[in-house]
Amino acid sequence: MNNRERLFDLIVRYSLDRRDVAELLSVTRETVDHWLQPHGTGHAEEAPTMAVELLEYKVKDRDAKPLPVASGFGTLEDNESPFHPDEPGLGLPDLEL
Repeated sequence: MNNRERLFDLIVRYSLDRRDVAELLSVTRETVDHWLQPHGTGHAEEAPTMAVELLEYKVKDRDAKPLPVASGFGTLEDNESPFHPDEPGLGLPDLEL
């Protein structure tokens, strides 16, 4: 299977449109159009293997479910440190002067 066929397969399997592919790969829609044109026509270009692999990675990541948060652990507020200076071993090390 060549890269054009792999790209078509991903578009169909994940119900993507050309705009989605362009956004996910940070390329123009025209670039995606060129990758999808049959070889030997107009502006056909071979889709780079790296682009197809990146798209595979990104669309698979879309389907991944977020990991559950361990109980007892919350989220940090902006600029909040995860370390508490009153707890031994978690704050700055004791320095002898």
